[in-house]
Amino acid sequence: MNEDVKSKSFRKEARFSEYGINYFNYYQEKFPKHSNAEVIEQIFKEHEGMKKEIEEQSELANKIYSRFKDDLVGIKLSVRNADKNVQILTEVCNGILFENDISHSLVNTSEMVTTPLKDARDFVESKIEGFRKTNAERTELKKLKMNKKSN
Repeated sequence: MNEDVKSKSFRKEARFSEYGINYFNYYQEKFPKHSNAEVIEQIFKEHEGMKKEIEEQSELANKIYSRFKDDLVGIKLSVRNADKNVQILTEVCNGILFENDISHSLVNTSEMVTTPLKDARDFVESKIEGFRKTNAERTELKKLKMNKKSN
């Protein structure tokens, strides 16, 4: 606030709506020993504080969004890719079952694990572990860069 305005005291006339009067009366009850001018001043201070708080929260939300945006996009793409792959595999398995005329009985993996299935599981698990390791390294690099910026 301007220093000239702080040091000056001046009189203003105002008309209030019913809402304004009720709001003012609420604050008068909250601060019974304050003059009307002090009550209005308190409302102004709280309004200014709320505006600052909203701006800070908005800035924080933007920072959080910026920080996690790339990670969330990557996760979203991975999920889409995984879903697509599962659907493709479902269709392939359905085709194999149809081609081999297997329609009524299946052996589940708790009863028997074939060598190709074991190999496929091992391959997928090693691939996932590689992705996790790469992602962890990328996250660590980002943290280091952010720490350097803040110092």
